[in-house]
Amino acid sequence: MGMAEWREGVQCPKVTQFLYEAIWKEILAGRQGELADFGLVKEVLQIYQQLGDRDGDEQSERSVYVTDFASPFVRHTYQFYLHEAEDLMGQHDCSGYVTEAHGRISHELQSATKYAAADTIPLLCGACEHAFIAQQAEPLQRYFEELLCSEESREELWRAFCLLRRVNGILDKGRRSFQDLVASSGSEAVGAFFEGE
Repeated sequence: MGMAEWREGVQCPKVTQFLYEAIWKEILAGRQGELADFGLVKEVLQIYQQLGDRDGDEQSERSVYVTDFASPFVRHTYQFYLHEAEDLMGQHDCSGYVTEAHGRISHELQSATKYAAADTIPLLCGACEHAFIAQQAEPLQRYFEELLCSEESREELWRAFCLLRRVNGILDKGRRSFQDLVASSGSEAVGAFFEGE
């Protein structure tokens, strides 16, 4: 009875948008370090999942959960973190940015497990990684290459590697630079060895 009432009376665009905005506001509060009631958010999202498809088919791609929450949530999360990534890049050097970006991605995914469906987490992870890594690829790749050529900062190199490896293709340029560096260093070492004989 309750599900039928929900489908007939609550699933209209104005109410759907109002409910989504209330959920988004609660999640934003948690992202900004404020107290957020993720338990309430989870309960509402579980109701969305129980509602299934708009026509009653629980396996449909047009499920209430996907259309009313997951799709707009992932899209808005990407926009939110894209702005934050740009701000962080302006406020920090690359070393600081790598630390902050890794922390924000980890925090977001940890928080999302408290309320979102398991199949939403990979989509959310992809949105965060695209905002923090792929959209900031150029300065991050330069920084990684500088670290590769440096004798110091192995810990920073490891942190940068761990962040960049999350997005396919980002490390390709660094991999080529590293191969060139190893080949050059190897040639120099072999040359020095034979000169010393």
